[in-house]
Amino acid sequence: MDVNPPLSRVFPHEDMIENVTSEVLSYEKASVAIKEAACITVGTCFCRHKMEHMGKACDNPQDVCLTFNSVAEYLAENGIARKISTEEGLKILDLCMQKGLMQIGDNVKSEIAIICNCCGCCCDLLLGYKKYGLRGIVSPSNYVAQIDQESCTDCGLCVKKCGVNAITKIGDNYTVNKDVCLGCGVCTRFCTSHACRMAEREKKVYVPDGFFEKIALWVIHQGKVGNYIFDKQTSFTHKIMRNVVNFILKIPPIKKILSSKKAISLLLKMKNYNKP
Repeated sequence: MDVNPPLSRVFPHEDMIENVTSEVLSYEKASVAIKEAACITVGTCFCRHKMEHMGKACDNPQDVCLTFNSVAEYLAENGIARKISTEEGLKILDLCMQKGLMQIGDNVKSEIAIICNCCGCCCDLLLGYKKYGLRGIVSPSNYVAQIDQESCTDCGLCVKKCGVNAITKIGDNYTVNKDVCLGCGVCTRFCTSHACRMAEREKKVYVPDGFFEKIALWVIHQGKVGNYIFDKQTSFTHKIMRNVVNFILKIPPIKKILSSKKAISLLLKMKNYNKP
């Protein structure tokens, strides 16, 4: 299990992974997050809007940032975003996929709060991923691009459309850097010869079940489990217990054990038991 899951993850273009052998799970589909949401809002893309002020924005649509449920309710109540129907949300998603945008949202399986429709030229997250190699800021999907060299017609669209520069031409062949590819499926969508396809990753990418599991994994990685459980800042007993627990759980073998699924579940229960 990844004890330091990225804040966000990529949703693959679900209609581009129909050729894979295993079932595409519901949490991998952006459309499912839209269909299951009790409330949906759409707002302005911060990154493209910022680039517009700098005179650097691309021509992709800006009103495409989708938020869901309680976050959506809050944004709508404060006039930051407008409420939309499920049908409109799906239309926005389809429009963005057809334009070659990448869907990036919360790195959780349930209770997803936001899905952005990102481009590689404006998105701060993707720019950081490309420019500085910040691999820990976004988690890839469970898929990766692969190119059949015999079917390739050398159109070069896969290179042009890739938002993270994961595809390069070496000699007469196009090569995918699997360590960089985020498995979004954009290259597959625009490949005119169907030489570029999506395949399953050899190792499954771990996605936390929900927000609290993600927080629990973060505090394990940072060695702050004591702070997570004993969080009463005015309590002297909690202060002592924080220091003791943090010291013990920084020992590598114990930290590794704590990263197991059962240990995470126990940690969440302990947090609940400790509530006043």
